[in-house]
Amino acid sequence: MKRLALTLLLLSLACAGARGQETAEQAAAEKRQDIKRLLQLNGAGQASVQIIEQMLPSMRNVFRGLFVKLPAKSRELAVQIMEEEIRRSFTAERMVEEVIPIYDKYLTAEEVKSLIAFYESPAGRKFVAVMPFIIREGSGAGEKIAGEAIERIYKRYQEAGIPAPPPPSQRTKRGTTTRPRTD
Repeated sequence: MKRLALTLLLLSLACAGARGQETAEQAAAEKRQDIKRLLQLNGAGQASVQIIEQMLPSMRNVFRGLFVKLPAKSRELAVQIMEEEIRRSFTAERMVEEVIPIYDKYLTAEEVKSLIAFYESPAGRKFVAVMPFIIREGSGAGEKIAGEAIERIYKRYQEAGIPAPPPPSQRTKRGTTTRPRTD
């Protein structure tokens, strides 16, 4: 009789543990789905793609500078390959999948639900609608600040008698300058 009671007790504890694990797995799956919903509502995937698109002109220039010694046709092919691979890699879907664990790490399930409520509200929808403009204008502000800093840097170099380095498109591996190809 004691053996039967002990067996039943152990069996019930095992079932309770399995139910607890199942509940935790369900909660994790629900949180993941909520995070996906949040990312859809806040446009995180699309915003990432827009940021990449905004970076592409600079990346084109960098790649043209890297391949300055190639004939123009080959240089442009290298730039085209870079763009194709960047666009293939940085999709909205991929970015969402990559950031889900990050949101999961820093936000509780309740915080995710609160953010979903915000983004479903009129203010949240407006925020998502204007975010591309905020990013674009914020990026312009950053470029302005960087330009001002570079001017001050070059001025201080001149005052200190330090020759300013050539632009990136005219640098070679050893830091010497080359003439850009015109073909």
